[in-house]
Amino acid sequence: MLQNSGDFDVFTNSYYQLLNCSGATQPLSIFNINIPEGKYNYIQFSAIASSDPSKKISLFVNAETRRYCNGNLTSISENFTIAPIPRISVKGSFANNKYRNPGVNMELGSNQLITLSRRFALNPIVQLIGF
Repeated sequence: MLQNSGDFDVFTNSYYQLLNCSGATQPLSIFNINIPEGKYNYIQFSAIASSDPSKKISLFVNAETRRYCNGNLTSISENFTIAPIPRISVKGSFANNKYRNPGVNMELGSNQLITLSRRFALNPIVQLIGF
Protein backbone atom coordinates (compact mmCIF):
# COMPACT_ATOMS: atom_id res chain seq x y z
CA MET A 1 0.00 0.00 0.00
CA LEU A 2 1.37 3.38 -0.97
CA GLN A 3 0.99 6.55 1.06
CA ASN A 4 -1.64 7.93 -1.36
CA SER A 5 -3.79 4.75 -0.97
CA GLY A 6 -2.51 3.36 -4.23
CA ASP A 7 -1.02 -0.10 -4.43
CA PHE A 8 1.90 -1.83 -6.14
CA ASP A 9 2.49 -5.57 -5.83
CA VAL A 10 4.84 -8.07 -7.45
CA PHE A 11 4.38 -11.80 -6.85
CA THR A 12 4.76 -15.28 -8.28
CA ASN A 13 2.50 -18.33 -8.31
CA SER A 14 3.42 -21.93 -9.06
CA TYR A 15 0.91 -24.02 -11.03
CA TYR A 16 0.53 -27.69 -11.91
CA GLN A 17 -2.04 -28.84 -14.47
CA LEU A 18 -2.93 -32.35 -15.51
CA LEU A 19 -4.88 -32.28 -18.76
CA ASN A 20 -6.67 -35.56 -19.35
CA CYS A 21 -9.23 -35.62 -22.14
CA SER A 22 -9.74 -39.36 -22.35
CA GLY A 23 -13.32 -40.07 -23.28
CA ALA A 24 -13.82 -36.65 -24.90
CA THR A 25 -15.09 -36.57 -28.47
CA GLN A 26 -12.83 -33.62 -29.40
CA PRO A 27 -9.33 -32.58 -28.29
CA LEU A 28 -8.97 -29.79 -25.74
CA SER A 29 -8.94 -26.42 -27.50
CA ILE A 30 -8.03 -23.05 -25.91
CA PHE A 31 -8.00 -19.91 -28.11
CA ASN A 32 -8.87 -22.36 -30.96
CA ILE A 33 -5.51 -24.07 -30.41
CA ASN A 34 -5.39 -27.82 -29.84
CA ILE A 35 -3.63 -28.57 -26.55
CA PRO A 36 -2.10 -32.03 -26.05
CA GLU A 37 -2.86 -34.04 -22.95
CA GLY A 38 -0.17 -34.13 -20.34
CA LYS A 39 1.33 -32.65 -17.20
CA TYR A 40 2.21 -28.97 -17.14
CA ASN A 41 4.24 -27.14 -14.49
CA TYR A 42 4.82 -23.43 -14.69
CA ILE A 43 5.49 -20.31 -12.63
CA GLN A 44 3.50 -17.14 -13.19
CA PHE A 45 5.08 -13.73 -12.58
CA SER A 46 2.66 -10.86 -11.87
CA ALA A 47 2.74 -7.15 -11.18
CA ILE A 48 -0.24 -5.06 -10.10
CA ALA A 49 -0.46 -1.28 -9.78
CA SER A 50 -3.50 0.74 -8.80
CA SER A 51 -4.46 4.20 -7.72
CA ASP A 52 -6.81 5.08 -4.86
CA PRO A 53 -10.19 3.45 -5.74
CA SER A 54 -12.11 6.03 -3.68
CA LYS A 55 -11.02 8.92 -5.94
CA LYS A 56 -13.19 10.29 -8.76
CA ILE A 57 -10.79 8.77 -11.29
CA SER A 58 -8.99 5.53 -10.50
CA LEU A 59 -6.77 3.16 -12.48
CA PHE A 60 -5.77 -0.48 -12.15
CA VAL A 61 -3.14 -2.37 -14.20
CA ASN A 62 -2.29 -6.07 -13.98
CA ALA A 63 0.53 -7.67 -16.00
CA GLU A 64 1.30 -11.40 -15.98
CA THR A 65 3.62 -13.71 -17.85
CA ARG A 66 4.07 -17.48 -17.64
CA ARG A 67 4.75 -20.64 -19.57
CA TYR A 68 1.50 -22.08 -20.89
CA CYS A 69 0.95 -25.54 -22.40
CA ASN A 70 4.55 -25.77 -23.70
CA GLY A 71 4.42 -22.13 -24.87
CA ASN A 72 4.22 -18.67 -23.31
CA LEU A 73 1.28 -16.47 -22.33
CA THR A 74 1.54 -12.77 -21.48
CA SER A 75 -1.55 -10.93 -20.25
CA ILE A 76 -2.08 -7.25 -19.54
CA SER A 77 -5.34 -5.83 -18.24
CA GLU A 78 -6.12 -2.20 -17.57
CA ASN A 79 -9.20 -0.81 -15.84
CA PHE A 80 -10.29 2.75 -15.26
CA THR A 81 -13.21 4.12 -13.27
CA ILE A 82 -14.70 7.59 -13.43
CA ALA A 83 -17.15 8.38 -10.61
CA PRO A 84 -17.85 12.13 -10.55
CA ILE A 85 -20.49 11.64 -7.84
CA PRO A 86 -21.28 8.57 -5.71
CA ARG A 87 -24.46 7.77 -7.69
CA ILE A 88 -22.84 7.68 -11.12
CA SER A 89 -19.84 5.69 -12.36
CA VAL A 90 -18.38 4.60 -15.69
CA LYS A 91 -15.88 1.75 -15.89
CA GLY A 92 -13.75 0.72 -18.84
CA SER A 93 -11.52 -2.31 -19.22
CA PHE A 94 -9.02 -3.51 -21.78
CA ALA A 95 -7.40 -6.96 -21.69
CA ASN A 96 -4.75 -8.25 -24.06
CA ASN A 97 -3.47 -11.84 -24.17
CA LYS A 98 -0.44 -12.72 -26.30
CA TYR A 99 0.47 -16.36 -26.70
CA ARG A 100 3.51 -17.88 -28.34
CA ASN A 101 4.08 -21.55 -29.23
CA PRO A 102 1.36 -23.26 -27.15
CA GLY A 103 -0.24 -26.49 -28.20
CA VAL A 104 0.40 -29.00 -30.95
CA ASN A 105 1.02 -26.57 -33.83
CA MET A 106 3.15 -24.05 -31.85
CA GLU A 107 0.99 -21.09 -32.91
CA LEU A 108 1.46 -17.36 -32.36
CA GLY A 109 -1.38 -14.92 -31.72
CA SER A 110 -3.26 -12.58 -29.45
CA ASN A 111 -6.77 -11.66 -28.42
CA GLN A 112 -8.24 -8.54 -26.89
CA LEU A 113 -11.34 -7.76 -24.86
CA ILE A 114 -12.75 -4.27 -24.34
CA THR A 115 -15.65 -3.65 -21.97
CA LEU A 116 -17.53 -0.58 -20.82
CA SER A 117 -20.06 -0.48 -18.00
CA ARG A 118 -22.13 2.25 -16.41
CA ARG A 119 -23.94 2.53 -13.08
CA PHE A 120 -26.64 5.02 -12.20
CA ALA A 121 -28.13 4.86 -8.71
CA LEU A 122 -31.32 6.52 -7.54
CA ASN A 123 -30.53 5.21 -4.06
CA PRO A 124 -28.61 2.20 -2.64
CA ILE A 125 -31.50 -0.13 -3.51
CA VAL A 126 -32.56 1.15 -6.97
CA GLN A 127 -29.67 1.04 -9.44
CA LEU A 128 -29.38 0.75 -13.20
CA ILE A 129 -26.23 -1.05 -14.36
CA GLY A 130 -25.41 -1.51 -18.04
CA PHE A 131 -22.61 -3.41 -19.78
